[in-house]
Formats: sequence, C-alpha cells, structure tokens
Amino acid sequence: MRNKKIGNVFEFPIPSGLAYFQYLHRIPMWGGVHLIRVLAGRHKERPTDLARLVAMKEQFTIISFMKNKDVNVELTFLGNYNIPEKHKTVPEYYKLENT
Repeated sequence: MRNKKIGNVFEFPIPSGLAYFQYLHRIPMWGGVHLIRVLAGRHKERPTDLARLVAMKEQFTIISFMKNKDVNVELTFLGNYNIPEKHKTVPEYYKLENT
C-alpha cells in the first residue's frame, strides 16, 4: 500500500462496484501492521462528496498486513481527509506488546 499517510483515502474495485477505506495508523508493536477503516457502503460509481462519505460511520476497522507487493487489487488514491476524533490515536489494545 503506497501513500501511507494518516487520513489518506483509497478506492478499490469489488464485485458489486467500488469500496473505500481510510488509512489510520501504523502499529509498530505488531510488526508494523496498518489500521484502516472501511468506509460505508458499496458504490456503483465514485461518490461526488467524498468528505461526506469519510465523515459517516465506517462499516468496520481492521488491521492490514498488506505490503505493496502483496496487494492483488488496484488501489486508487483519492486524497487526504480528516479522520474522526475517535480514530486520532491508536486504540490501547493495539499498543499491547506481543507476549
């Protein structure tokens, strides 16, 4: 995944159209995995108001182990947007060391 900057939004194709995620954090304690939030909905075409989509509650957050060479889907970088307040810091449970 390129453009690993907090707040960056990406588009990717899915069988029913397009989906979107926002990059949140790199988690060094877990070997540098990435925390992303998958944005709401599946879309037939790119929404005209991406800021509105980003402001909506996400479908879920997930950690990603992907490295650039492991991505088998084309990601389109769409820009950098503010992340919701609750996602501005890494959740405490991701800060725990692997024991």
